[in-house]
Amino acid sequence: VEVVLKDGKSFVGTHLVGADGKWSTVRDSIPYFRQQAFLRSEPCWGVHMTAPELPPKWTKGSTVIFRPRKDAMFYVICAPLPSGKCSITMVCYDETLQRYPWLAPPIDSQKSWTSEQWKLDSKPSKADLNNGDAELSLNLEELFLMELPAFLDAGIDRRTLRTARIHPRVSWLDMNLPMQTTNNSSTTKNLARDESCLFGEARYSTPGGGVALVGDSCHACTASLGQGCNLALDSAVALGDAIDECSVGTPSNRNKISSNDLSLAFANYGRTRPEVVRPIQAASEAASKNSHKW
Repeated sequence: VEVVLKDGKSFVGTHLVGADGKWSTVRDSIPYFRQQAFLRSEPCWGVHMTAPELPPKWTKGSTVIFRPRKDAMFYVICAPLPSGKCSITMVCYDETLQRYPWLAPPIDSQKSWTSEQWKLDSKPSKADLNNGDAELSLNLEELFLMELPAFLDAGIDRRTLRTARIHPRVSWLDMNLPMQTTNNSSTTKNLARDESCLFGEARYSTPGGGVALVGDSCHACTASLGQGCNLALDSAVALGDAIDECSVGTPSNRNKISSNDLSLAFANYGRTRPEVVRPIQAASEAASKNSHKW
């Protein structure tokens, strides 16, 4: 496996683990993975704000949720940050736009939007901090005064509202081997041409076991259940367990493993891990669609 970096440097090895996020370069560089990956958008998104400090009425370390009347079709979740600030997300749905069309999300431009948003969040200018989107902040203040006055009464002021940014719709990564039916028969043809992958099942490793994907690069999910980090850590452990199971030798030299053993471990992980992850992704997807109805 050869890896070529942006600066032109290259590295060659026997195996590669792709753990480079939802917009994975490793996944997109390998046709076998690329044809499996489908980005699914959901009918919800967030308006994110950052409060300069935790409101005094809130317990330090606790997450606070505000829910207006059900017909308002949104809720607000607030979580303290290690810096002492407070992360606030107003979760909106398509139904929210019936009353507040100005909350419409921008089109997700994938990698370009992600990198630009990171720049804004990590290094905001003084103009961003002092002005932000004036119209958006005024609209939000009016909305909260009418629908959720308790949110403002808790100590959320215009400094926080001026930091508001509307994010694109949430999305998740659906890894699924495409299947197609030939025109002259009822048989189904697997586009991946891998006989071990039947019925459209996903695989988190290449057929030969040379490359394995871990975390959001193969099973990014919506944030509704807060399971993304847990799944990534569990997948890393699952890959480690697969390697341990394929190790040869006595306990004293268990760290010795052949290239073939490692390929077998990667393949076993890639075959078995999806069936554990997909139900959690499905539950998270359902929560993204329906949590405002609960």
